[in-house]
Amino acid sequence: MGHCFVFALLICEDDSQYIVAVKPYLTKKFCKRTKRTFKTQNQLAVEILQELTIPPETHVTVVADSAFLADFVVDEVRRHPTWSFVSSLDSNRKITVKRYTSHAIDFGRRHLPDLQTVSIVCNGRKNILHTMSTEAEVSKVGKATVVVSRRGCQTIILAGVGKKLSSREICTAYLLRWRIEIMFKELKQYLHLGSYQFQEFEASMNHVFMVILAYCTLKLLYPNHTIAEAKKIATESSQTVFLHELKHDLTKFDGKKIVKSKIFQAISAASSLFPLRIAS
Repeated sequence: MGHCFVFALLICEDDSQYIVAVKPYLTKKFCKRTKRTFKTQNQLAVEILQELTIPPETHVTVVADSAFLADFVVDEVRRHPTWSFVSSLDSNRKITVKRYTSHAIDFGRRHLPDLQTVSIVCNGRKNILHTMSTEAEVSKVGKATVVVSRRGCQTIILAGVGKKLSSREICTAYLLRWRIEIMFKELKQYLHLGSYQFQEFEASMNHVFMVILAYCTLKLLYPNHTIAEAKKIATESSQTVFLHELKHDLTKFDGKKIVKSKIFQAISAASSLFPLRIAS
C-alpha cells in the first residue's frame, strides 16, 4: 500500500520505555481513493504531541530527526513551558549568530577548533564526544541552542529549543535516538512488524496493533530484558499462547468482516496496562 508509520517512543527516567502512539502515514493516492484526509508526517507528529497525557509539571524532551524540525512542530513544543525539543539540522539549514548567517555545514566546520572533549554515559556505554554550543537563530525555528558534536570522523549539528538545555543534555537526548533504531529492529526481527500480506487496510492496522501490544506487554513483564530475551522467556509461559490466540482471532475473516469480539474483550480487560494509542 505504500504506507509508513509515525511512532512515539516514551523513555522514562528509570530507563523503561514504551511505544505510546503510532499513526499511519497514508499516501495521497490512497487517501483520495478511500476519501480520507491526507496528513503529512509532521502533522501526525503534532497530533501525537497534542494527545499525550503527561502531567504539566513533567519535563519532557522530544527528540526527532531533522525532517520533523518544522515551525509548527516546534510551536507545539513551545506551548509547554517544561518541554524541550532536540533535533539534528540539515546541512543547508541557516544559522545566524550575531547577524552572521551561514549554513549548518559551514557553521560546523568553522567551529571545529572550538570543540571540547566530554564523556557521556548513555545507552549502557561511554560516549566520547567533542562539542561546543552557542545561542543562535535557526531558520524556520527561531531561537535555539546550537551544538556542534563530533564523534570519530562524524560531525552533526544539533538544535535545542523550548526549555533551555545544556549542550551535554542536548547530546545525551540525541544519543537516545539509538533506542528508536533498536525498537524498529526488535519490532521487525523478533515481532515481525512487516510480515503481513493483507490487502485490507484495517487488517494491516490490526496486525501493527497486535505487534505493538506484544512489544508493550513484553516490556512491562520483563523491563530489564531485550525483546529477544523477553520473547524467549515468554515462550515458556502462557503469554505466547495468549498473544497467538489474539492475533489469530484478529486476522480471521468472515467474508470481509473481521471477527473482533474476542480481541476487543481482551484488550478492554488489559487496556489499563498499556500506554498505547492507535489512529483509526
